[in-house]
Amino acid sequence: MDVSYWNQIAPNYEDEIFNLFRHDKNNKLKKVIRQYGSSSGIAADFGSGIGNGLPLMAKAFKQVDAYDLSAKNIRKSSIIHRELNNIDYQRADLSHAVIPKSRYDFALCVCCLIMPSLTIRQKVFNNIVASLKRNGSLLLVVPSLESAALVNNKLIEWNLADGLSAKSALKAGFDNTADIPATDIRQGVYPIEGVRTKHFGREELLDLPSKKVAGKTIFAKRVFKIEYEWDSVFNGLPKSLQTALPWDWALLINR
Repeated sequence: MDVSYWNQIAPNYEDEIFNLFRHDKNNKLKKVIRQYGSSSGIAADFGSGIGNGLPLMAKAFKQVDAYDLSAKNIRKSSIIHRELNNIDYQRADLSHAVIPKSRYDFALCVCCLIMPSLTIRQKVFNNIVASLKRNGSLLLVVPSLESAALVNNKLIEWNLADGLSAKSALKAGFDNTADIPATDIRQGVYPIEGVRTKHFGREELLDLPSKKVAGKTIFAKRVFKIEYEWDSVFNGLPKSLQTALPWDWALLINR
């Protein structure tokens, strides 16, 4: 969890970080937040960044606590969303025991549980789960390992359609992956824009709540795709190759 990285990109966050709320093709994030919203409920947005999800959360719940590792992101978010009067901003390293236990009716975690360290991911996930009230819910959104494979395959198909040989098609447009550690490959950690990022497979996600976490029994209610258009991945991918959309996985967990 590199606070210096997040502070560095904060001034250009909108250009550097993919806004899933804006690109969510079927508005599934909005629908789930509205479904679980409550005029008396207390919610959290873990890894809130500059607050792309806060307008939805603020409208759906009585109180929202927004957590982010970067003080600059927190400051920028508080300026952008200064009209929202039910948001409490907190700069926090979620791998530490800084989150109140059993406080939240609903928690949102969009592309926050993506750090390459397994140890840190375990700590962050445990702390988030511990923050849920009994019968509370967590919407966890993470990069899809299967979607990453689809994106790679589409680039290969595109290269072949452009007349490249099979050997060249496997290389053109791809980052050099020769230096990816074996431990990263084993756990689905692949670079996004040069940043080591944890990706999850569907079955791996379903297995997350299969045991007690932070001493609490949690249940996977459903796993679903958050799809977005190809133009957010490639510029000019031929329509003939756009037979399926890329996606992030969303896991809805109930305690």
